[in-house]
Amino acid sequence: MGIDKFRYDGKRVMVAGGASGMGAAIAQLVGELGGEVLVADIQPVEFPVAGSMVMDMRDPDSIDATLRAFGGPIHGLFSCAGVSGAPFSPVDVMLINFVGARYLIEAATRDLM
Repeated sequence: MGIDKFRYDGKRVMVAGGASGMGAAIAQLVGELGGEVLVADIQPVEFPVAGSMVMDMRDPDSIDATLRAFGGPIHGLFSCAGVSGAPFSPVDVMLINFVGARYLIEAATRDLM
């Protein structure tokens, strides 16, 4: 059994917020498990991935541009982008953590519906 049951061989996986924190940990783990990792984040990615884009979760146009640039198919999506407050305003926290996350998931899965 073990972690080999969770392999991502032949799969393209997008990690939103994958440049740091838990998103970076997931991006690196998925890569170790054979996935083609695509990271979208406002920060630069400082470890090897198949592709990365600067994406602002507050901006639907930025999300759409990132999805277009990555192309399809995307077999897995980890939405790890998030902020907890200062220096971000309460409105930015809501836009990044909730509104942007929902928009990303709906936009990424639009072709599945």
